Amino acid sequence: MGKTTLKDIAQRVGVTEMTVSAALRNTGRISAAMRRQIIEMADKLGYRPNAAARSIRSGRFGCLALLVSREHPTPVTTPLLAGMEDAMRAKNLHLLLSCLPDEKLVDQDYMPHILRESMADGLLIKHDVNIPDAMVELIERHRIRIPALWLNSKHKGNCIYFDEFRSGAVATEHLIGLGHRRIAYYTHTDRRDAHYSIQDRFEGYCDAMRRAGLTPSWLDGPPGEAFERRARLEAILERLGGRERPTAVVAENETTARIVMLAAARLQLAPAADLSLITFSDAPFDDCGIPIDTMALPVAEMGSRSVNMLLQIIDDRALRLPPVKLLPRRLDGETCGPPKARARPVGPRRGRRAGAGTDAP
Repeated sequence: MGKTTLKDIAQRVGVTEMTVSAALRNTGRISAAMRRQIIEMADKLGYRPNAAARSIRSGRFGCLALLVSREHPTPVTTPLLAGMEDAMRAKNLHLLLSCLPDEKLVDQDYMPHILRESMADGLLIKHDVNIPDAMVELIERHRIRIPALWLNSKHKGNCIYFDEFRSGAVATEHLIGLGHRRIAYYTHTDRRDAHYSIQDRFEGYCDAMRRAGLTPSWLDGPPGEAFERRARLEAILERLGGRERPTAVVAENETTARIVMLAAARLQLAPAADLSLITFSDAPFDDCGIPIDTMALPVAEMGSRSVNMLLQIIDDRALRLPPVKLLPRRLDGETCGPPKARARPVGPRRGRRAGAGTDAP
């Protein structure tokens, strides 16, 4: 069987080749139903556009590059890629993954020509931790030549990220609404060099606590304090086993949530009934044997919206879009409930480690 052409699709649907071409390029005045019918027939017949011919006609490659750093790995998850794929499929575009060392990303000779080297029309930048200042400056200086959108990092414009401050506040407000007053925050990351989400979630927690007239506190001590994993678990066991223990915990991420669940199990604290827990993740989180209440990040939405935003920038190189903030939504699990009238102390008392359970600033 020969290669499927626009004529083949047109004959099967009963329209002209011009209509098929317009539908596949998402242009022209064509009804949504007809466009969908043409696209479905093209898929059924295995139609593949001639990328080289299309590039010559349009002056574009029909490709977007997802740029990540070799030195600072960052999660590129299936929901993110699925969101991108859905948006790009509707525009007959394809995605290229470009994984480069930071020395390339700050190279004044290489970066201005990165699109030509990648044969891409624009960059989706997923470099969100320890971003080199020189890279940011190069992207800004050459933004007419390099249409780019930053994913999950904060910039003055042309970026999309999660509203982690509000996410931390919403998680804490949920616990306060259930009646909790002793709510601790658990982090094991030094926020000074971490992703913006680490700091913002904590600050959102502190804001909600203070607005409710409550004192923020850490579950195991100030972040950045150097101690081994076993000592960290011992500190948590000490705090959760004490007489004035927290009745609820906001855990920074999946890893910290697992540690809290382990400590609760050792102390025979029942989730929700004895200790409430909420965390942050990009999907429902239940690998501890029980669904954990979660502030879920809308990663797929970030993927699809990032593509559409970048296409706007490609069409107008001088365009500077305002930052877009996506609010995570709370997914109910089985780890949050109202506090008991009096939280019971549990477990043997251990020697208190200096700094454990201290109030946050």
